[in-house]
Amino acid sequence: MLTNDKRPKERYRVYIAGPMTIGDSFSHVRTALELAEDLWYWGYAPFVPHMNFAWHLVYPKSHEEWLDYDFNWLRLCDCVVRLPGDSVGADLEVAEAKRLGIPVILDDYGDELEDKLDSLVQQNFSERNET
Repeated sequence: MLTNDKRPKERYRVYIAGPMTIGDSFSHVRTALELAEDLWYWGYAPFVPHMNFAWHLVYPKSHEEWLDYDFNWLRLCDCVVRLPGDSVGADLEVAEAKRLGIPVILDDYGDELEDKLDSLVQQNFSERNET
């Protein structure tokens, strides 16, 4: 979204953490992309590490290498949304986010997610303006 002066609008950056390799990878990618599309529509800038799936098909890397890559992006995000499902990687991403003080929302992909994010954004922007 561009502002009137043609500069990109600053969006709240949301990291999507969730299952990838346990179970149906294609289904996990789709779920993450459905959330990303909603986040974009709501005015957020989602980061979807599940998109590395395509990169991995062409240039495979170890799980540790992908986590290292993901953690570098995670550090730049304003919050993390954790999709449901078993995932060692997503659990490590959540732990890293908490260690860095990045808020984590555990999502069952219910109707309240947009409200949770809006509340978090308001809280964070209030805190930023106080300092």
